[in-house]
Amino acid sequence: MRLSEPRDIKCRERRARRLRMQIRDRKLRKKLAERSRLERRAEILKIRHVAWLGGTYSPPTKAHFMVAMEIGKKMALRYPNEACLVAITPVSHAYKKPSIHKDCVSPEARVALVKAMVKALNEENTCENLKFVLEYHELNSQVAVPTITSLGMLKRKYFNSTVYISQGQDNV
Repeated sequence: MRLSEPRDIKCRERRARRLRMQIRDRKLRKKLAERSRLERRAEILKIRHVAWLGGTYSPPTKAHFMVAMEIGKKMALRYPNEACLVAITPVSHAYKKPSIHKDCVSPEARVALVKAMVKALNEENTCENLKFVLEYHELNSQVAVPTITSLGMLKRKYFNSTVYISQGQDNV
């Protein structure tokens, strides 16, 4: 059965209108993404000091929280006029440590708990020049990432800053 001529034209017009709207939406989304990318880049350029705090965080404990907060405060006090960042970097599930595989929490729960810890750190933080972030480059890896590689990734991302290695003492 063939559609009547006027109805067929209306369908084509509707399709064309939808296509124009989709193209407009795509352009708008691209423009917004570009702006947010530039804003993130500008924020990265402001950061001068990055403390890398790696670990299994299986699960993240109050000690992890206190160590991260103390490192952040000391760095913010040492460089009061410069932007500082503490990069919480949990290892991937491929890391060969028993606590990741059998002792505590699933990978999904571990990520959720670390996100909650980073959020709490930022909420409790009183230093204007300090921020805590969760870095995913090790978590998203299918293989264990050596510390030197992780530090190199941070240095490339925050190329305008000095990267410091920080760690707790549970492995000494």
